[in-house]
Amino acid sequence: MKLPTLKIVINETLSPIGRFPLAMAALLVAVISGIQVVNVLDNQTPSLIVKLFLTAILGAPLMLSFELYSETKTLGRMKKMSILIFLILILSIYFMLLPENFINAVSKHHIRFLLLLAAVHLIVSFVPFSGIKNANGFWQFNITLLSRWGTSFIYSNVLYAGFALSFLALDRLFGFNIIHQRYMQLWIVICIGFNTLYFAGGIPNNFQNLTVAEIPRVIKNFAQYILASLILVYAVILYIYVGKIVITWSWPQGWVSRLIISFAVLGFLTNLLLSPNKELLKNAWSETFRKWFLILLLPLILILVLALSERVDNYGLTESRILGYIIAAWLFFISVYFLFGSRQNIKMIPASLTLILLLISYGPLSLFNIAENNQITRLTEILTANKTLVQGKVIENGGTLNKKDQEKIYKILEYLRETHGFEKIEGWFSVPILDKNEKKINPYLEPEKLMALMGIKYDKAYQSNYFLISVQKPEELNISGFENVIADIEFNKYNATEQKFSTIALKLNDKKTDLLFNLNGSRRSENWQCLNLANFCDSMIARNGTLHEIKTSQQKLVIDIFFAEIKIKFVFSDINLLKTNFGYEITSVKFSIFLKK
Repeated sequence: MKLPTLKIVINETLSPIGRFPLAMAALLVAVISGIQVVNVLDNQTPSLIVKLFLTAILGAPLMLSFELYSETKTLGRMKKMSILIFLILILSIYFMLLPENFINAVSKHHIRFLLLLAAVHLIVSFVPFSGIKNANGFWQFNITLLSRWGTSFIYSNVLYAGFALSFLALDRLFGFNIIHQRYMQLWIVICIGFNTLYFAGGIPNNFQNLTVAEIPRVIKNFAQYILASLILVYAVILYIYVGKIVITWSWPQGWVSRLIISFAVLGFLTNLLLSPNKELLKNAWSETFRKWFLILLLPLILILVLALSERVDNYGLTESRILGYIIAAWLFFISVYFLFGSRQNIKMIPASLTLILLLISYGPLSLFNIAENNQITRLTEILTANKTLVQGKVIENGGTLNKKDQEKIYKILEYLRETHGFEKIEGWFSVPILDKNEKKINPYLEPEKLMALMGIKYDKAYQSNYFLISVQKPEELNISGFENVIADIEFNKYNATEQKFSTIALKLNDKKTDLLFNLNGSRRSENWQCLNLANFCDSMIARNGTLHEIKTSQQKLVIDIFFAEIKIKFVFSDINLLKTNFGYEITSVKFSIFLKK
């Protein structure tokens, strides 16, 4: 294969600027705002720049779709302007609907962004062929896009690695003091900016004349021998499992849904790679594979629905479970379409997926609306049955809840806290439960505190994976000579971001295992010192056997550190931990700090 010259690479990188000016303008906004977002992420402060960055990230492929559509259609000036104004209006509405503090917002906003990002990229794959009956051309267009994406991905990541290493060399060898944000900003410029420019430079423009004389040997061999082999292995495993279900008459496990979806993805990918035209295949095996893959998939869709239903019966609907049901319904529709449809068209796959993604992102049919309402209904039923919720108002100590109901309530509140917030149940309480100050990073109560307002005493120590270490009774500590005291500091997994004081800055690390502190006020990562709190607690938990609620003396919850000629005394009062597959995670911690030189 002949490698492209530097001149060709440069020309192909710059050519989209003239061909797709609107998309490239959105890309420029995304890169510039993304560079600024890096600073916002570091400081954890709300900013409109984050909203601009997200909107521009969606706007670039959306504008690219519009410009590709304009190339294939003869649009009058008024019609073209009308469509453009409509798209700008859609992006403006999305910008306004984004929360002011997207970085620390509840996760439904993050999930919605990913759904919309997938939708706008799918639109690029089929919009140039809307109304064009050229299945071969559609296939060739998307194979070209896939190939171009792979090339641009390799080029941009190698380029980024080279520049990042040169930055590191300048920092280590010559003391340039390159702060860590520069690496992220470099990634945005190259892996978003250059990557998209180079990708767009390879988009075909002769849509009407695109055709396929023969499927490339590399694609054909990859689909027939590699992907087909993986599909066969998945099919054997899944059908052995189906046999086990029939013999033991047991419900399928939830995890099997992932394997079924993987089987479906690989199967449809194989079919798409071999789908420009049946006559081109000239291979009876390939046509047999198409038919039997779809036939084998249909019973597995039923298993997928049963596995999801088992989880829903026990824990209710969540976004992931609703999405699982939607995937099952879509797989059934597509399977029937390609098995029995008289006018089969592979454009149906990206077009139908795009429509679904848009429908489930906003409105009454959205994942978020359905899941939140279902969980609130479950919560209402439990509280009403236990006389804790009467006529839409919480009655403290209205009833006695068993541990099973307490656990259900906690799980629902934890889900609402992380995914939606508590706005829809705010009216249940006689006291305000939400902080309306939008500048605060953590505006919502923790689940156990909300349960306390319901008159329900819930101890996370009841849960086998939760541990609580606290002071048995307050004790006098020797703090003579400590001239600086910072009392009642609190972090939790919902608010682990930086807290600044006059002499020290503190935060939890991303994994919620370490308490980080900084006396220099510098953003450089090497100036943050680490107190491994998870390991400190691990040894204490190990000494206490099977206890989940550990009461200990104050002295055992004191850690002294000498750093930069300053003595720091960390005095902890409560540490809540969650045991995970990778160790312990700090879910909340309360402490005070004493400093002296």
